[in-house]
Amino acid sequence: MADQNLTMHWHGLSQRMAIFSDGTPVSQWPIAPMHYFDYEILPGESDAGTSFYHSHVGFQAVTANGALIVEDVRSPPYHYDDERILQLTDYFNKTDSVIEHGLTSNPFVWSGETNGLLINGVGVGIGKQNDSSCKLPVVDVLPGKIYRMRIIGATALSHVSMAFESHENLTIIAADARYTQSHNVSHIQVGSGQRFDILFKAKTIDELKGLNRTQFWIQFETRDRPSLYRGYASLRYKFPGAKRAITPPAPLIPPLSLPNTTYSWYVYRLGFGTSASEIQNIPYNDISGYLDFGGNAYGSTALYPEVVEYFKNVVPEI
Repeated sequence: MADQNLTMHWHGLSQRMAIFSDGTPVSQWPIAPMHYFDYEILPGESDAGTSFYHSHVGFQAVTANGALIVEDVRSPPYHYDDERILQLTDYFNKTDSVIEHGLTSNPFVWSGETNGLLINGVGVGIGKQNDSSCKLPVVDVLPGKIYRMRIIGATALSHVSMAFESHENLTIIAADARYTQSHNVSHIQVGSGQRFDILFKAKTIDELKGLNRTQFWIQFETRDRPSLYRGYASLRYKFPGAKRAITPPAPLIPPLSLPNTTYSWYVYRLGFGTSASEIQNIPYNDISGYLDFGGNAYGSTALYPEVVEYFKNVVPEI
């Protein structure tokens, strides 16, 4: 960058083998303008899954970000034919530097609510419906296939609820780059920094013929904010040899009714353990110097050796 500092944080990777390449203020000085830094990323087998990267300088994380997928060394425990990435980000009609200046000023200057939600950097902000430079996101799928949808919450402000029109049977298989027991849900709820992987079963050709449709809507909305933003992406079925369909304009009437409550969704029933006493009761294996929780079938959490000793020797009073 010509005039700003920069770092890159690998959100979801512990970087236990290269702590100087974590991109956070406690591990690395910012990269000065017109300079470079060679990052080392050394993921272990347990790091396989859906993560993302973002800058850790100022407000740059809103725009300097992207998906980071660590592939499984072995065959995944769930079968799917293909995968899609749906990365959610906030859109503000101000630059990162303007927002940062306001947030660090005295008196404090609020950035305002998000002006839109983007999927993979594409979307239509508030008041931009007639702007030809703004397009609806499109997710292409083939009939009869099973897709692993990697949903990434790279937002700075928005807590997002999302659902797929006429595709209510979604199966969560991973959360925050850790496989979970399969769990069926009708919609997805993702906050800043969270990632969920779901199995999405596309409709068959016969099902599409019965509905006389090849295009559906992905509807996503903000939650727990003073104002609601509602956006759409086109879920488009492709057929070999067929011409690419034209994406219709966003619906005027929402095709889906998403729940307003956020506190009763699936993530609060994961069973990770909500207190130190519950965590200590989870069996562990000491693997390569870090603690690997494996007893609840919901994944593992990597900790450093000194934390391992704490869990081995200390029984906290709750």
